[in-house]
This record gives sequence, C-alpha cells and structure tokens, in this order.
Amino acid sequence: MTRQIIYSKLAGRPFTWEYKGYRKFEDDELNVSLTPTDVLNDSADGSERLYTQGECRAQSFKSPSGNAFLSEIWWYGAEAGSAPEIMIELWEADPDTLLPTSKVQDLGPIDWSQLTSSITWYKLWDGCVELQPDHYYAIVFHVTGSGGDYSNSLYLQIDSTAPFTEGTYSKSIDDGQTWEDLNEDGRFKFRFNLKYRDEFDYPDVNDLTEKRLEYDADFTVSAEVNGQNVGTLTKETEIPQATHYTVIIKGIPSGGGTIQKREKWLHYNTQPVSPEDFGYSEAYLLSVTYLEDGSVLRIDDDPNSQLQGDLNQEDVFADILIPWGKLEWRAGRGKILALGVF
Repeated sequence: MTRQIIYSKLAGRPFTWEYKGYRKFEDDELNVSLTPTDVLNDSADGSERLYTQGECRAQSFKSPSGNAFLSEIWWYGAEAGSAPEIMIELWEADPDTLLPTSKVQDLGPIDWSQLTSSITWYKLWDGCVELQPDHYYAIVFHVTGSGGDYSNSLYLQIDSTAPFTEGTYSKSIDDGQTWEDLNEDGRFKFRFNLKYRDEFDYPDVNDLTEKRLEYDADFTVSAEVNGQNVGTLTKETEIPQATHYTVIIKGIPSGGGTIQKREKWLHYNTQPVSPEDFGYSEAYLLSVTYLEDGSVLRIDDDPNSQLQGDLNQEDVFADILIPWGKLEWRAGRGKILALGVF
C-alpha cells in the first residue's frame, strides 16, 4: 500500500534518489547446490619412479559433458629423497590412440614440500583451467630438472590391468616429442567443477539507472555476463546493459558451493534529473543527506540555489517545501527525499 502524505496542502508521493547509489530491484530464489565431478582410478598392482631429465609420464582422460574446469590433480604415490623439478602440464590427447598430442599449458611444478616418503594420496595441483566438454586431454609429469636418480625420484603407483577405459598411461623419453602407450593406468583422481549457467530476463526500469547483478553464494562468484568476462561479480561490477541475460558462473570452489539467490540491483549513475524522470509533473525537496565531504547539490542550474554539506550531514525542510525542476550534484554525492506530484 502506498501512503499519501500531505505537505502544505499538496497531495503527492514521497520518493528518493541517491546519486551513485544502489537500490535492490528484486531477488530471485535459486537454492542451487554445485558439486564437483571426479574422474578416478583407485586401483594399482605396481609402481615406478620418475627422475630422468627429459622423461615424461602421462595419464589421458575425457573431460565431463558440459562446460567444466579442471580444479584438482591427485596421485597415489610418494617422494623418494630429493627429487628433481617435475613440471605438471596439460596436453590435448588423441581420441583414438589416447596419447598426448600437443601441450595446452604448464600447470606448475610439483611442490615437494607437500609430499613425504609415506605412500598415500597427494594433491599435486589445484587451480582453475577451463576445458572443452567431452574432449580428450592428458596430465603430463615432465622431468625438467637434473640430479635425479632412483633414490631421488617421484614414486607413482600404476595398474597394469588398465581398468580406466577413457584414457591410458604413456611415457616419453624425449620431452614429449614421441609417446609410447604402456597399456596401464595410473592411480589418480582428477576433479572438475562444472560451470553454472543462469539465464533470465531483466526489464528496463528507467534511464537514470544501470542494471547490476549480485549472487548470494557461499563463495566468491566470478562470471561471464552475456559473453563478457567481468571477473568477480558484485553490484559494484559494470555489466552489459540488456533485457535478457546469460550468466556463466565460473568461480565455483573445488569442494563445491551453493547459490542461494540472484539479486537484481539498480545503480543510479545518471544526472541531472527532473521530476519527469520519476513519473511526476512537479517535485519538492523534503530532505537532503550528504554522502561525501564537500558535496554540492545545485537546483535548477542556479549557482545561487545550491545546498552543500559533509558526510552524513542532513538538511531537513520541515516547514517549507523547495520546488525543483532539475537537480544536479556538482560535487560529491548524496541522497534526496522528495515529494512528487502527478
């Protein structure tokens, strides 16, 4: 119910305008739980050690259906002695032979401080790398450092029965120029996070505002909005202006996450304003709240009709109404309460 207020025998409706401020337009409940997908082989009947400079071992796999991000690499093994530098690399793999074909990118060297001589599961890498859906890739361990030997090596468990049907374990002794299928599989776990796609309409409101978006989630949301990568998405983030949105949420943590709701916001960043911008034929100032030190509000383009104040100062016009046809913040910013008359 809209309450009508009478000021000096004027019937109208109060309204506010906060320049450079934000107003929530509406919330949309989502309550979406996002869980990671694992590609896993948890069996082994043998092992080997990797230490010779120029040698590589690779485990190929097929990425999940739907757009996904590689987020974790686990392997069952151990460190023996002081192993040489071993780079973890992401390669494309041939869908027929399942062997690596070309390197996509370096993921980084193994952090030996995370490994011990105890044979168990180790997380060798975590991050966020976008993959094509239903595409064949390989995780490659590439010995780039010197000084390794049997006693100073990476110990890897493998399975000669090759139970993993969508990939294979292979080796190279020439820095990945040629590959040999070992007809085995490593004891590995690769974790993937699927993107979340959110598609919805957002109607135009008025010419004074820009549309903004924010998600109430238990993780920091990074997103692509209508094909534009905007990074971390909050109501302060500039986004393309449209009436229909497709948002691809990318920043899902490796352990999964939950999105409670979508928040549509309006950012008031356009001035000057007139009563007509708010749907009224005339308007009267009731109060002004200053939101920065040295803020100056000019009325009707008249330098002699200016109000000014500092942060959190407020001018309230209780006994007199100030009519205006145009308002403009010439310095700083603030919030006005006005009475609008149709």
